[in-house]
Amino acid sequence: MNLKHKQITMQEIMQNKQAYQLLSQEFSMFMTPTILQNIKPLTLQKVLRVIRPYISKQKLNELLQKLESL
Repeated sequence: MNLKHKQITMQEIMQNKQAYQLLSQEFSMFMTPTILQNIKPLTLQKVLRVIRPYISKQKLNELLQKLESL
């Protein structure tokens, strides 16, 4: 998956079934309908800034690698 230098929107990511499943597994606590609706227009970069304090850098890097490999 082309993450467009982290400028891809979350809506674009979530349209990919494999990416959506990956995010659901890794971040089930963030995958509520309200949160999903609110983050759809945001870029991946903006979302990463928000969740960085809560998720280790290593885990975020692994997630980005998995998304890129889709």
